[in-house]
Amino acid sequence: AAGESPDIWSVGTSVYPYFPDGLVGGHSGPGMGGLTLKLFRDWWDFTQDREALRNRIYPAYHGMLDFLMRCTAEYDGLCLASFSASPEQMPEGPHHPRGRSYNTVGCAFDQQMIDESARDFLELKQLAQKPDDTVSERVLAAAGRFDPIQIQA
Repeated sequence: AAGESPDIWSVGTSVYPYFPDGLVGGHSGPGMGGLTLKLFRDWWDFTQDREALRNRIYPAYHGMLDFLMRCTAEYDGLCLASFSASPEQMPEGPHHPRGRSYNTVGCAFDQQMIDESARDFLELKQLAQKPDDTVSERVLAAAGRFDPIQIQA
């Protein structure tokens, strides 16, 4: 609709997990929107309300996945969050003053939330019997390439 921003899912926080008072300008990256989105999935799981699924839950997922897919880029065949920031890593040095998260591509938190959000979206899309569109086609094309976690034996 006119006047709506497709970027409303950009979520920032000044709270750093190791300092409860927070840091000015902190940001957790695109994965935070996916974490918030889980509330909608819980709503569906708890109520099984098909009207809510069609009119509220699926539209929220659709908007979030539209945003997340625009926050990813392809790197060596993987679909990674770009920009991403690792809140656990705060390098020190002349070019990295303490208090700024390490800017990166595809930190684990973002990748895990994007992957889970995409899987939920595709399942809820089927349950809501929604047709394919450009968002669902982009999610399907990226499915399995979000690289949510690597475990080395």
